[in-house]
Amino acid sequence: MKRLFIILGAALALASCGKSDVNASKDKYFVITQDAVVHGKTVTLTGKVGPDISLSSVERAGFYWTDGADVPEDGSANFAEAVFPEDKEFTATITLTEAGKLHRYKSYVEAGGKKYYGKQKSFETDPVKLTGIALNKSTLVLDIGGQEQLSVSFTPSDATNKKVTWSVDSKSTASVSEDGLVKGLAKGTATVTATADDGGLKATCSVTVRGAVPTGAVDMGTSVYWSTEDLYDPNSTAYTKYYFAWGETASKSSYDKENYVFYSNGSIDYTKGLSNGKLALKYDAANKIKGGSWRMPTFAEYLELKNACTVEENYENRRYVTVFTSKTTGKVIRLYRDVGCYVGSENKWTDFLTLNYLRADLGNDGKPDTFGGGNPEYSGFRIRPVCD
Repeated sequence: MKRLFIILGAALALASCGKSDVNASKDKYFVITQDAVVHGKTVTLTGKVGPDISLSSVERAGFYWTDGADVPEDGSANFAEAVFPEDKEFTATITLTEAGKLHRYKSYVEAGGKKYYGKQKSFETDPVKLTGIALNKSTLVLDIGGQEQLSVSFTPSDATNKKVTWSVDSKSTASVSEDGLVKGLAKGTATVTATADDGGLKATCSVTVRGAVPTGAVDMGTSVYWSTEDLYDPNSTAYTKYYFAWGETASKSSYDKENYVFYSNGSIDYTKGLSNGKLALKYDAANKIKGGSWRMPTFAEYLELKNACTVEENYENRRYVTVFTSKTTGKVIRLYRDVGCYVGSENKWTDFLTLNYLRADLGNDGKPDTFGGGNPEYSGFRIRPVCD
């Protein structure tokens, strides 16, 4: 009698098991989860029907997967339908939007009205390698106490690791926070660098911190302050007091080769005025007359001015004048056509005979043009000083 009860109990247990879903995570004979194959963000999942399930009874096969959490067995996770071949292995391919991230999955089979889950496994998509970074600004001009936010763009945009470290080479001039906020601390220049954690790629921004606006200057939103008027010789009352030859610090009543500062014995040696390829301050009329950090502007500073301003040509007091209005500060300066522009030996003609000058009349692009040639440096031109 006791033997009969055991047999009946076993039969009832089997009957009960046949009516419910089977959790195959504990039984490899129902469905097996195999290792994933990862190529970048594309993943191939493979499962296998165990020997206790006949292939002919299979109604559906696939994989439930999550973005990292444990896979529930209630059908609420993501599902990838499988391609079901004849050898009891089934596969599905999924393409994910985020690389370098952990995911979990289980194989799944419906057969004979029952649901079977394989053991849970995991995979991690391959990281997308960073190939380049760039800052939203390559140059930055700040006042002392001013600040501006820099941001980083990444190539490719879906790179896995977008962490950067910020640094500045002159900590007394400027500071930068861990998220790229730059602050001006003292007058001077500094370079802010963003270094990518992935591969050590770098991007830099040159920062100019300006001092207080000096008397007689105006903030045009550029890296230097511009004088409100043209330079003039305080020791002259003649009309030519506004005109200076390149390298000369006083005006003259006439401008010709023989009375030029670098003329000697029938020839001109312009190199006497150079220091490291640029005009030495002792030959800079603006610095000599106004002192301090005043000087002649460079060609690059003229370009910066015209790009920072809206430009309009007017006819005032029987002369053509170009009006520059700053896009950021709203300040205005007016320049005559014949404002001289010295930019160092790199912007002189190779024979050292002529110099590029700014023409304040508008060119084809609607902004002032420069011209060179036919105007030897011993000719007199106006100068609009700048200061750092």
